[in-house]
Amino acid sequence: MITAIVALVSFTTPVAGADFVCPIMVSHKAKTDGPSVVYAGATYRFCCGGCPDAFAKNPAKYVGTKEVSGDFLFDPTTGKRVDTGAGFTSDYKGLRFHFATKAGKATFDKNPAKYGTTPKMEVMKCAVMGDAIPSPDEAYGYVDFKDTRYYVCCAACMPKLVATPAKYAAKVKAVAAKGYLHAEK
Repeated sequence: MITAIVALVSFTTPVAGADFVCPIMVSHKAKTDGPSVVYAGATYRFCCGGCPDAFAKNPAKYVGTKEVSGDFLFDPTTGKRVDTGAGFTSDYKGLRFHFATKAGKATFDKNPAKYGTTPKMEVMKCAVMGDAIPSPDEAYGYVDFKDTRYYVCCAACMPKLVATPAKYAAKVKAVAAKGYLHAEK
């Protein structure tokens, strides 16, 4: 099993929904214009420049809490990238999930454990085309299959991966890794 952690930090522009807490200093509000990282398909923002380093050492320690500290980048019911500043939301295990439709939110709310679980592994190559995907925030969408999250690069690849995940997973499974941490753009 490969472990890959890239401790990169960037500064972001303000976003709606500034009610996130820093995953390290949970008693502090996260700054919407401060340092942030993308981990396991979610953006995590911090209260200060020192917190991303602590997060990078053991991200799994700081996720899955009752306080909302992460902003998931995809509609978990469809796997497609969604605008995190608009629409419908639900909070579950420290993540704010966004939905393209009210029906998607209702589906999630009936069984959040099914849709709100983060797999142990990620593949940062398009499972269909094989192209590198630098970060989940650059992916079109994902499909979770056998405890691994497979990202796709575009709308044309998504239905292929959804229809036959075993076929495409076999092509890129060798590059699956645990613990990717990405800079937010």
